[in-house]
Amino acid sequence: MKKLKQFIIKYGLVISLPIALIVLASFAAINHEARYCKGVVIKISDLQREQFISQAEVLGILKRIDQKPLVEIQVTEINLAKLERQIKRNPYVLQVEASIDMKGILTIYIEQKRPILRVILPDGKQYYVDENGVKLPISKSFTALVPIANSISIDSAKLLKGQKPYQTLDSSMLVVSNYLAKDSFANALIGQISYNRAMEMYVTPRLGEAEIELGNCENLDNKFARLVSFYKTKYPIVGWDKYKLISVKYSNQIVATRN
Repeated sequence: MKKLKQFIIKYGLVISLPIALIVLASFAAINHEARYCKGVVIKISDLQREQFISQAEVLGILKRIDQKPLVEIQVTEINLAKLERQIKRNPYVLQVEASIDMKGILTIYIEQKRPILRVILPDGKQYYVDENGVKLPISKSFTALVPIANSISIDSAKLLKGQKPYQTLDSSMLVVSNYLAKDSFANALIGQISYNRAMEMYVTPRLGEAEIELGNCENLDNKFARLVSFYKTKYPIVGWDKYKLISVKYSNQIVATRN
């Protein structure tokens, strides 16, 4: 009799544990269905650097989708995939993820696209270009601190492919723009990118009168290292208006032409 009781206690516990887990899971599912959304948390990447989409705009999108406050909706009625699709229609949004936790809090994480160049066309129209070469519209609420390219710099014969319906830029200009975006000093220094008639690349600094001749987009680390050294050692001595051209296109040297 004693052994029988031990057997029932030992194996009865093993059998009842999975049943208890199933019951708890079922209770949690029922409880989850009965809960209402308790709040919305919106997280936007790089908000201190780029402000192309705001939390208020995201809340406006959510309101247009359901036509009533989310806090009045049961969590099971919230279509997360639909929310993501609607938010991603914003041209400045790269990725979006929406989730609801067990407390009923809806969290939306948004990754913004990052412009690296601003293009100005002859008719005055403008647009940004992101790091993948995709065109972005100009924002009415925020201006990105990126170099400018005029329409003469666009080589229509060398457009990147696979980015339709947006127009894209010459690949060498995209390489330089991406480099500047990743180098804080260079990005703060350079205000414009252009080509001459020989299709050699030039950049124009925000400070000073000299144009900077890059030549091509190869060896940018070396070229900008020489340029930074020149700016830190020569300009403080001679001043910002002494040179009209600085060339770093030749290997391991700087050629500076005075005014």
